[in-house]
Formats: sequence, structure tokens, C-alpha cells
Amino acid sequence: MRTFVTHRLTVLVAALAVACAVGSSSAREFSISHRGIRATWASLEFRAEFGTIRCPVTIEGSFHANGFGKTVGNLIGAVFGANVQQEACVGGRVSAFNGTEPYNGGTAPQTLPGHYTFFAYSGTLPNVTAVYLELSRNRWGVRDSGGFCTGQYGTAEDRLRLGFNREAGGRITSVETVAASNRLTLFRRDGGFLCPPRGEVLGTGQVAAQGTTTRIALTLI
Repeated sequence: MRTFVTHRLTVLVAALAVACAVGSSSAREFSISHRGIRATWASLEFRAEFGTIRCPVTIEGSFHANGFGKTVGNLIGAVFGANVQQEACVGGRVSAFNGTEPYNGGTAPQTLPGHYTFFAYSGTLPNVTAVYLELSRNRWGVRDSGGFCTGQYGTAEDRLRLGFNREAGGRITSVETVAASNRLTLFRRDGGFLCPPRGEVLGTGQVAAQGTTTRIALTLI
């Protein structure tokens, strides 16, 4: 999942620190134009010691309301769908644990729904440049092409942080993983002889309202 653009971590941490400080002193909230959301990656990467696996991935979810506050850890939505186009994977196979996709000679179990929680934003009000959400309860099956590992990645403690980049008019232009906050932990080895304890998810994707190509907009209220 190396397509995800790597952030300049020092700049990002500083921006998030400023954003959280500003957010805590403001009563303003975010309003979202569409509650149903679909994020797509043409080539999401899973990188570990055995190499890199690249696959087209789609994640679908919904927000619980038409707006949400800027409190860190605030539960604001659910992820109810995840799909991997396994036939288009390169370097191995990745399975979404959605109860239907093939994995390890059988069918991947169901671990959805997952949860979206608010983490932070970057920029200075009202000029917000990105909103950061954390995705929890995401489990993936991984099999590398070399036969080193068939394993499940993603534990209850893991949080995959996603940055939703926002243009001046409010529309979300892309979604990307956040460097140093994109790791998944090995839950269980199901085959092979060596599964690394952690892997990284990397990539930049597109966001639209569910079932359409309409861009989602985030505005301040």
C-alpha cells in the first residue's frame, strides 16, 4: 500500500497540535454534505518485511449525523463495507474480512462494522486543509506471493488514521494514510513460516458520496 503519499511527519505533528489547540477553544462544528461515503484506492499497498502487496480497495461507510464536533475520540460514523479486487492484486493477495471474500482456502470472517472517530484537523479556522479520522476494527487477510506468510492483520487496539484533504471551497479532494499512524498488528498467522509482527498501509485514494461520483464537502457551522 505504498501509493499512499508519505507525510512530512514533523510538519504534520506540528499542524495537528495547533489544530487541536484551536479546536478545543472553538464551539464550531463540521457539517458534511452527504452522510453516505465511499473511499476508493486504485492501488492500496500493504508493506511488510516480505515485500509489498498492491490492490484496488473500496471502503464504504456512513456518518451518524449531518455534522460532528471536533472532540478527539468522538464516534462519528461506521464502516459497513470493504472490498478488495483480488484478481488485480500484485505481489500477493489481500482479503477484506467482510464475510464473503476468499481467504486461506475458505471465506474471510466478518469483522465489520468498523468505526470512524474524529482525531484532528490541520489549518487555522476557518481555513481547514484536512480532517483526520481514525478507523478501528479493520481486519485484513494477507498472503504474499513468496509463500512466507498467510496471516490476519488488524487488532482491536489498532487505529488506521486517514487524512481527508479539503480544498478552500470545502470539497474533499483525496484521502490518504498518515505516516507513522498507518500500522496494522499481526492478529494470527494462518500459513507460511514467517509473518512479520506489523505491516504498513500506504496509499492515496478518492472520496465520493456513496453510489455516486459526487464530491463530498465539509463546511464549518
